[in-house]
Amino acid sequence: HKTSVIDFGTKYGCFDYKLTESGIQILFTYNLYTHGQPKRGAHKRPLFTLKKGQVGRFWINGRFASYGGQNYMQQCVNMAHVDDIQPDVFLNSKPAHFVDELAHLF
Repeated sequence: HKTSVIDFGTKYGCFDYKLTESGIQILFTYNLYTHGQPKRGAHKRPLFTLKKGQVGRFWINGRFASYGGQNYMQQCVNMAHVDDIQPDVFLNSKPAHFVDELAHLF
């Protein structure tokens, strides 16, 4: 488990964060080498906007093929727009936004 504090207007992995009048806009860019098959379009797209005190969740999975065989990954990314991050914020808060990019991998 990793907690990071993000500066607005910056990129963190496949996510961009923009501070707007209504909250923090979360944008996502799919990358074949990071997220695997199936392809989901390599364009930046908005996922949701978090208002103060809200939590959001993003799930994605992927399949990777190599000479060594098939590998699979699943990632769950939790995000919160809070002034003071608590260790249990993602355990005790129901996500206001949930994006499920889980795909059938076979």
